[in-house]
Amino acid sequence: MPGGNGTTFDWSILKKYNSKKPFFLSGGIGMNELKAIEEISKTKLPIYAVDVNSKFEIEPGLKNKNLLSNFKRKFEIVNI
Repeated sequence: MPGGNGTTFDWSILKKYNSKKPFFLSGGIGMNELKAIEEISKTKLPIYAVDVNSKFEIEPGLKNKNLLSNFKRKFEIVNI
């Protein structure tokens, strides 16, 4: 699927990922996906980074800094 559309990726596909090559977790990630990210992190998949974008925008190209800070703080608790 093309990027930048805010559609959440079907992370269940990652259950079949058997490579050690790190990847970016992306695809419509917002605050509501923190629990799913926590569950995925328990699988010990080689997640290199988490890409967030449009779900943190006030308008195209302008991020909500408070929302990003809140996500980062909660994300660090998940400890990927």
